[in-house]
Amino acid sequence: GLPVFTPMMACNFIELKYTGDCDVDGLYSSVFNEPNLYKKSDANNHLNAKYFQYTEFTQSYIVADTDITNQCDATPAIASPTVYLKSVDYSLRSLTNGQVNQPLQLEFPTPTHANGAIISCLSNERPTKLTPFASPGDLCVVTPSWLNGCPNYWEVSGLYRAMSIINGFPAYKLDGCESMRYLFYVEYFNRYVIADSLENPPSQILFYCENEGSALDQCQWSNPTFIEISDATTKVGGCGCNSEL
Repeated sequence: GLPVFTPMMACNFIELKYTGDCDVDGLYSSVFNEPNLYKKSDANNHLNAKYFQYTEFTQSYIVADTDITNQCDATPAIASPTVYLKSVDYSLRSLTNGQVNQPLQLEFPTPTHANGAIISCLSNERPTKLTPFASPGDLCVVTPSWLNGCPNYWEVSGLYRAMSIINGFPAYKLDGCESMRYLFYVEYFNRYVIADSLENPPSQILFYCENEGSALDQCQWSNPTFIEISDATTKVGGCGCNSEL
């Protein structure tokens, strides 16, 4: 038969995002002296541990509830693992520290995010970003964690910096977070929105005012129980990308 190829991933940490499974998403740390094996770092409870690994038996990358990297036969002594993710994406073979937000092709699960699943190869755990210092005129937007992160990934929460006037009225841009988000007046709809671009109209609108008009302070937000907008300079506790209601 053909020789078995064992890739060597040179990452200290692996981060999975947008896989379509909130339990799979997250940060995995390399297991000492075990190439191609990473354990989810927030799973201190071994009963709930998850392992990202390359298995020679299936010649694929998987996330499973146990380490089967060295298992070669089809009738394992241990009970069959629960497999949450499977990929045969060969671009992973050459993944090295510093390659972030790389597209990840999956056999399963099915990503729900428009960008598809992504993988990052990190030398260190991602540092907690310091909340940018708010200036007069900046706004703080806060949403629930399940809406901001997995499973919805609206990624709306954070500090919105005052920009120049756009379409005749003040506009704001999300600062220091991974996603591009803008809070601005859209002439086409005659109302304020939070969207992914400054197009008129934008393609993806996440929140919008139910009422027409250019007065932001009179906006009646869609899904008002899921969004809170306030003056960033007086917001208690700061206004980071992971701020949550």
